[in-house]
Amino acid sequence: MEVHYLIRKPILLEARFHIQGFTVLLGESGAGKTTLLKALAGLVPA
Repeated sequence: MEVHYLIRKPILLEARFHIQGFTVLLGESGAGKTTLLKALAGLVPA
């Protein structure tokens, strides 16, 4: 999956989520946490 705006290149190359357990997203403001969640939910084009 790739999500990017304007001419910025994607920086997340791979992500893995395990069914058992939980995942925490940490990052600075503007790092893309909400964009990642929206892309996974199908709310933004990927």
